[in-house]
Amino acid sequence: MPILIKHPVYLNEQGGRSNNEDSIFPAVGTATVDQRLFLVCDGVGGASKGEVASKMTCEHFPEYFKEHSGERVNAAFIEAALRYTEEKMSECIAQAPAHNGMATTLTLLYLNDKNNTATIAWIGDSRIYQIRDGKILFVSEDHSLVNELVKRGELTEEQAATHPQRNMILRAIAGQDAPTQADVVHIKDVQAGDYFLLCTDGILESFDDATLVELLNDSSVDLETAKDKMHQICDMMSRDNFSMYLMQISELTAAPAGSTAVLDSDELKNVLKEQEDSEEKKTFGTAAKTVKTPSEELNKGDRKLLFFLGLFALLSLLALGIYKLSDLSKNNEEKLAQIEQGNIALLKQKADGLIASGLLDSLRLAKQPIQDAITEYESVLAGSPGLKERIDERVNSLKAQRDEVDGLISRSEVNLNFVKEYRSYLDSVKLELTAAVAADTNKSFNGDTLLLLESQLDSLAYQKTEVIESVSRLIPIKESETPDEEASPDSSQTESPIDTLNQ
Repeated sequence: MPILIKHPVYLNEQGGRSNNEDSIFPAVGTATVDQRLFLVCDGVGGASKGEVASKMTCEHFPEYFKEHSGERVNAAFIEAALRYTEEKMSECIAQAPAHNGMATTLTLLYLNDKNNTATIAWIGDSRIYQIRDGKILFVSEDHSLVNELVKRGELTEEQAATHPQRNMILRAIAGQDAPTQADVVHIKDVQAGDYFLLCTDGILESFDDATLVELLNDSSVDLETAKDKMHQICDMMSRDNFSMYLMQISELTAAPAGSTAVLDSDELKNVLKEQEDSEEKKTFGTAAKTVKTPSEELNKGDRKLLFFLGLFALLSLLALGIYKLSDLSKNNEEKLAQIEQGNIALLKQKADGLIASGLLDSLRLAKQPIQDAITEYESVLAGSPGLKERIDERVNSLKAQRDEVDGLISRSEVNLNFVKEYRSYLDSVKLELTAAVAADTNKSFNGDTLLLLESQLDSLAYQKTEVIESVSRLIPIKESETPDEEASPDSSQTESPIDTLNQ
């Protein structure tokens, strides 16, 4: 076996969330040094069962690899595995409609023993690193809104790191109704000592690139120690689930005789063309020796004439084919542009609905009963000094609840401001698309982006439900806590703020 690895280590932790939507392959506790395929996925969708999406991806990608084990693992292979997984996910949604809206990120590493290379693929903002001697040789580029804004020059790297919507992704596996695309890279430079890390964004909440490199460049730290340190730090700092696979190449032996390097699609086309040209030359040369006779030879002028006539006919056919394809492409692009303009209009309606939902006003109203309860308890204290300890405890608890509602208000303001910014972004996309179509440039926008941003808007709307549940826990209807009925505050007239929120 040409590629030898040390025993891989992993994390798959719930972290600060109420459930774990991350999944890894090989499953927890099953990885060995013979493993060649690794996946780490971060489910998204909240109530739509993101954990189901990530688990299905970690089941069906390996299933496809196993069923097609003799095939070359290249970009086309990864795309076929992705389509297979999307099909299975759509079947699941059809059987369980409550799962509609679930999605997941993907990171994938495949070690190729035939030529000592690595194939990696990713979708979303989970990340893959190749690290050697304290340097990052490769890191995947996040499919996220903030990364797109950084590339456009609208955000700096520092602003992106703290942006309230830094977790909004532009690509995810979500089924056949929203087909996506994986970025695929073949790494030919693999050496002993190299680390490969696949991780979700929960790890990246606690570790920036420099911290990761520092940890893995410490010669006194083995894989288990590195895993333990990452676990300890993420436990303290991450509010999300956090999962990863970390492996290190221990040795590479010579690739088997006759093996070939992994080629990108353009390289492969060039090699095939060179082979075809070589075969044609050999065939033509043989035919000339066995068939050609002096009496049958055309004179030099005739051969030139026939050559130019043939060339003219070939170019004419080629030009006609290009014209037809261009016309078809133009029609398809225009249809796509019309569909995407319709999608943009729907997304703008959703954004407008969130902006006009009255969520902030409802939260501010929800705060008032807490303040009223504080006032009532302080009034009871004035008439019953003996209850001071119990009443102080209750008042402090209410004040903490009031502060928590203030925090909800602050976070909601940030989110709704982002929705307004996002609506402006949609306007600019629509204008750009309309101008491109008018200029007949056949420009289209990635349908994945619109579908995933629509999913993120749904997620923002879902936050309203979470706020309602949070306030419900914070502000129960007050019950009498004092033995003195006459001194107890009367809670029977207190209207629950949840009614206001649910409106």
